[in-house]
Amino acid sequence: MIKSFLLAILLISYLSAVSQSAKMKSSIGISIPVIWNHSEATFYRLGSPIYPTGNAMSYGLNIDYSQPLYKGFYGKLGVGYFRQTFGIIRPFFYASPIQFGWATNSYSYDNVQLFGGIGYKEAVSKVISINGAATLLVSIVASEV
Repeated sequence: MIKSFLLAILLISYLSAVSQSAKMKSSIGISIPVIWNHSEATFYRLGSPIYPTGNAMSYGLNIDYSQPLYKGFYGKLGVGYFRQTFGIIRPFFYASPIQFGWATNSYSYDNVQLFGGIGYKEAVSKVISINGAATLLVSIVASEV
């Protein structure tokens, strides 16, 4: 619970700093994506379907560079890491008669993310700006844990 609270404070601080900088200039940004997922799966045991469910938190860290382009438009490039976790008990198959019937309580994917996009930022007042962006995200699975 304390980690979640500290994460929320960090995100609020970052968003406040970004929203208060109304003048366009090159910048480096950090974001911390966090997803709480409720997952469902289906697998078959002796011909009968089984539907396990589970909850897990996925998290990551992204770093991006933004460069002003033209009258409020800017380009953005970045790289990040994301650990996507599924809290589902699922069987997995070993092609061995010794390791039969094994299962996991949860599993994760470590991902490297590359992203780029274009955005627009408009100052509403001296302390408030409106900012929107369209971003293409490519996620590369580095490993399954």
